[in-house]
Amino acid sequence: MMRTILWRSMLAVILASLLFVLPLQAKTLDSTKPYVLSAISSDNSNPNALGLENGIRVTVVNGGELIKEARRVNKNIILFLDRIPLKEVYPESYAIDSDKDELRFFIPHSGTAIALWDHFIATRTKGTFFTRKVSVSVGIDDQDPVPTMVDKDKALTLVLVKKSWFITSIALILSLLALFLVLSMRSDILRNVGPAPESGRRSYSLALVQMATWFFVIMSSWLLLYVVKHNFNNISETLVLLMGISAGTGIGGVVIEASRSKPSLPSQGFLKDILSDDNGVSFHRFQVFAWTIVLVAVFVRQVTTYLIMPEFDSSLLILMGISSGTYLGFKATVKPLPDQAVKVGDATEGG
Repeated sequence: MMRTILWRSMLAVILASLLFVLPLQAKTLDSTKPYVLSAISSDNSNPNALGLENGIRVTVVNGGELIKEARRVNKNIILFLDRIPLKEVYPESYAIDSDKDELRFFIPHSGTAIALWDHFIATRTKGTFFTRKVSVSVGIDDQDPVPTMVDKDKALTLVLVKKSWFITSIALILSLLALFLVLSMRSDILRNVGPAPESGRRSYSLALVQMATWFFVIMSSWLLLYVVKHNFNNISETLVLLMGISAGTGIGGVVIEASRSKPSLPSQGFLKDILSDDNGVSFHRFQVFAWTIVLVAVFVRQVTTYLIMPEFDSSLLILMGISSGTYLGFKATVKPLPDQAVKVGDATEGG
């Protein structure tokens, strides 16, 4: 009985050893074939970090064979990050040693490099907003990469977003927003035009507030997406139309207010100003206000969650145009109540 238990124990130990050793043997690199030994970035401050517009030196053992094979099949050697080919990025130079060759690549701020960075950003995991680890290898175009030792614990750090640029862009946006808020409180930049009221300040203009809101939302989103995704072309045609609708509403509101001969009523507070006309709180103003809040929330969520500018459907843009047109139509035709001249504090003339 004891002998049987002893044999079973020894067999279990042997099987466990085989399960541990076999994977290690499978991962052992063939020293007679090409494989990547190391990869170093041209960033002198952090040679283990690779970003756009950086160079990278990849040391390949038996690289001469890889170069010969590339010449034989008449194809280029390319860089692989996490086994994903970086197309159209070829070695700028290479140095041949007795058994190790060094291939030098430059990662441009364009084309396929930006597309690959976008892929890594879109597939990032929690806690890897600015950087992530990637394996580095090389290989012949349209073929698998050669084995690499630059993987797992020895993987290279890929710089997805430059932290200094991101912090600077946030600071710039907040500074501009703070400056605009100060100007809006101390000047009439968001208030109605036309004759000034007999006492107090002019009321806030709904059209100008909407115009300013979309301006800051789109400008801030464009800047952040440029910093994160390295792409200037983030403004779609639908966003241009959206800005056009907002600007047209603002201009229409200003023209209607400027054509009035009577003085504006004094401000009764921001929210009451933008929701009220000469006869009090009105539905057509609330409609524009509600649509703006909802669409801005959707817009911000799309940008922060998926890192893309939202594409508004033409039907939605037409609906926004109808809403803005209705607002301007009511604004142009609304008549003050007969007793409004004496009850100045009961209503607010908004923009």
